[in-house]
Amino acid sequence: MIVFCHIPKTAGMAVKHVLKSNFGTRFVSSTTWGKARAMTTARDLKHELLAYPRAEVIGGHGMRPFVDYGERGRSFRWFTILRDPRARLISHYVYDLENGRAGDSFEAWLRSDVANYQVRWIAGEPDLEAARQLLDERFEVVGFQEDFRASLVLLNQIMFEDRLTLTSERPVNVTRSRETKDRIAAELEAHADLVEAATALDQALYDFARTRFWGPAVERMGAANLEDRVERAFGAPAKAGGGVRRFLYELHRNGVYKPVLWCAKALGARE
Repeated sequence: MIVFCHIPKTAGMAVKHVLKSNFGTRFVSSTTWGKARAMTTARDLKHELLAYPRAEVIGGHGMRPFVDYGERGRSFRWFTILRDPRARLISHYVYDLENGRAGDSFEAWLRSDVANYQVRWIAGEPDLEAARQLLDERFEVVGFQEDFRASLVLLNQIMFEDRLTLTSERPVNVTRSRETKDRIAAELEAHADLVEAATALDQALYDFARTRFWGPAVERMGAANLEDRVERAFGAPAKAGGGVRRFLYELHRNGVYKPVLWCAKALGARE
C-alpha cells in the first residue's frame, strides 16, 4: 500500500485532491478525530481499512513513519512533501493566529512544539538523525512544495507508474489577510534568532532530502524531460472522471467510513 505522510502546511490538500481524483473510494484519508498532532495507530488503521477493503493509497495527518504498523506496515511505500522551513513556519503561525490557536505571543508560540515541526512530524520528536534515517530507509519519494508540479510528476513516475491523471487545480489552505501578513513580517524581524532556532533542524532535513531524493530523481529523468512532462501534464485539459471519483470518495467517507469508525470508537471505549 502507498502511504502519504501529510505534514501540515506543505500543500497536502492539493496532493489529496489528486489522490481523490484518481482513486476515489480506493483512497483513505486517515482521520485523527480532530485531535491536533494525533497519530493513527495500528489498531486505528485496522478499523479504517474495514471501511475500505479495496484501498490502494492511504494518507492524512495521522499516518506517521515512526509508528509501528505491524506486519501490514512492513509493505508500506511512503512518500511526503517538504516545504522551505521558514515559509512553512510562517504559514503555520498565520493559520493558528487566524484560528485562535496562536496563544499570547509569537515568541511563546515559537517556543512551543511547533519548532522544527517537519522533523518532529517524521520522527515523533526533535531528532534530526532519526528523521533522516526514516526518510532514507522508508521513503521512496520526497517532493517539495517549492517544486510542487515537478514533484507530482516524479511521484507519478516513481510510485504510480505514470497511472495518475494530474490536474491543474490546486486547492490549498490560503492565508487571506494582508494585515496579518504585515504583522508577521514585524514579528519575524523582532525574533530573528528564535525563528532561526525554530527552523534549524527542519532546514538540515530539507537540505538532506534535496540531496538524497530530489537531485537523483531529476537526474534520472533528465531536467529537460521533467520540464516537458510538467508542461504536458498540467497544460492539458482535465480528463473526465475525476469529479465523479471525488464525489464517490465523499459519499463513501460520510456514509460508510465515518459510521464504521464511530462504532469502533464507541466499542473501544467500552472495552
